[in-house]
Amino acid sequence: WETNPLHGDIRDLTFAMEQDSDETPGLLNVAAKFEDLGWSPMGAIPGMSGLNGAVQATERGGWWTAGGEAVAFRDPELFAQPWPAGALESELRWERKGEDWQFTAPRIGIRHPDLKVQGSLAMVWRPGQRPLMDLQAAFQDGNAAVLDRYLPRRHLPPATASWLKASVRDGRIHDGQLVLRGDLGRFPFRD
Repeated sequence: WETNPLHGDIRDLTFAMEQDSDETPGLLNVAAKFEDLGWSPMGAIPGMSGLNGAVQATERGGWWTAGGEAVAFRDPELFAQPWPAGALESELRWERKGEDWQFTAPRIGIRHPDLKVQGSLAMVWRPGQRPLMDLQAAFQDGNAAVLDRYLPRRHLPPATASWLKASVRDGRIHDGQLVLRGDLGRFPFRD
């Protein structure tokens, strides 16, 4: 990961930008297709590899589709170990409406050795404020023996992480659901 911070093939790249006469940003249009795209973790941005897909963006919005059969995810700031590679299918759309940016991911699918997940995301973000989020995920066929790999060490008190590691040593997760809905400025939610 560290030796090659950005790698992969980018095809059919188009980039166009016009600046207004008063030097404010004007029209922007970017489009590309990519294969085996990846990057190393960079600060708050996790590393990924094995992505195939396309992107198109303007100053008003855009879309991104990405997936692959051997997609890897790594965030050493958040997780002690890299996640094993697995299949991913995703679609993300964003649009500017007034001051707000609206993001939707109508489908997110993950299938790897430890868990299968299907979900969706809707988020509204206004610059200078925390986003409003609606994340819904259904998961199944999980391997509880490797729970430690997925514990977010930055957001989990050490005593809780130790208790979970000692308490959950084996088992299967047949199915479950995650719903995260609300103003992320108020997270963790108390109600």
